[in-house]
Amino acid sequence: MKESTIFTFHTISQALKFEKILSKNKLEVKLRPVPRKLSSSCGNCAYVNTEDLEKIEELLKENKIEYDGKYEEKDL
Repeated sequence: MKESTIFTFHTISQALKFEKILSKNKLEVKLRPVPRKLSSSCGNCAYVNTEDLEKIEELLKENKIEYDGKYEEKDL
């Protein structure tokens, strides 16, 4: 994966829905535990290619997927 953007979610169901929609649209996505620098709580986040952000944000709106935060991996 190239430069990554990390999406965090309020619930695992939103993270799984996010993964399913992106995979269906042939966009690379990897679910991983949330980095400690972002949150000390348990949870999953999604790593995506930063260059796909425009398309990803369209899909989020179309599919009414809510996310908690969006972070650049390089900033951690």
